Amino acid sequence: MKQTTTSLKAFVFSSAMLASAGAFALPALQIGIEDGTYDMASEDSVTSATAFTLYALADTGIVDAGSFDFRLSIAVTPKLSTPTDLGSIVVNGITIDITDDMTYGTPPIEATSSSTDLPGHGIYDTYYYEVDFSFDTSNKATPYNVQDDPDGFALYGGSGDYLYYNAFDFNVSGYTGAGLHFDLYALDFDRKKPIVAFAPFSHDGSYNRREVPEPAGLALFGIALVGLLVFRRRSA
Repeated sequence: MKQTTTSLKAFVFSSAMLASAGAFALPALQIGIEDGTYDMASEDSVTSATAFTLYALADTGIVDAGSFDFRLSIAVTPKLSTPTDLGSIVVNGITIDITDDMTYGTPPIEATSSSTDLPGHGIYDTYYYEVDFSFDTSNKATPYNVQDDPDGFALYGGSGDYLYYNAFDFNVSGYTGAGLHFDLYALDFDRKKPIVAFAPFSHDGSYNRREVPEPAGLALFGIALVGLLVFRRRSA
């Protein structure tokens, strides 16, 4: 019975994805970031803001196809292999201590072997935290490709195709690390390889800490600027 159920779910999922693929050629899952930009080198939607909204975006086919679990992974970058106090972040009002509340390795946390892991894509193994969520089918967005417009989120206008979305409000002002990486994936634990789909690594996201000049550096810049002004005045 379990095998029959699994096969049926796979068939329904595949059929739904094929049907929706013709409507607008977009990945089944994507990550967009409010006021984000697209980094061609890392192929991520990125932000350096300490408060931002991340949008988990899903094609209607993967949500409507069956009872899949959806997760957002929040991973410390660059890779970190030892427990380190890097402060905390807040996601939708929930405080996550870095790295105390995290798991080391590669998601999903239930994976029993590397063959069932999310592909590492240069991010894992590291400390990560998974957020379980479901898509509210009343939350609809206008279809867009985050690779072309990472800040292209707009509510559905009521005509034509649409995506489902889930919003995550981040505050990372208490985080002292260099960066965070975000992955989005769908899971079906009736399958040997539970990850049914994931946002392509050209459609995931990152937070990169904005470097603030050190006071000593600012002082040297100020001295140089004063010297330049004095030189110009004497030359005149």
